[in-house]
Amino acid sequence: MQSVFEESLPRPSVEAVRGEMLPSAWVLQPITRHVREVVRVIYLLQVDLGTPSLPQRLLGSVARRQASVLAELDSLFSL
Repeated sequence: MQSVFEESLPRPSVEAVRGEMLPSAWVLQPITRHVREVVRVIYLLQVDLGTPSLPQRLLGSVARRQASVLAELDSLFSL
């Protein structure tokens, strides 16, 4: 999958955000749940929404959670 720049699409504005999808990944993690072996499927997606695409209140919320998300990813890949 790859983002495509298409001139016919709306330009970024207050009502529209034009983002770009960047490389992504599937993580397949075998786990045991209720005595059964299952596979946890995680899809990691990188998106660049450009600037200034997010309202300031939402941007603050995302920034506060960023450290915990990185710590969770670190623990996931350190297994």
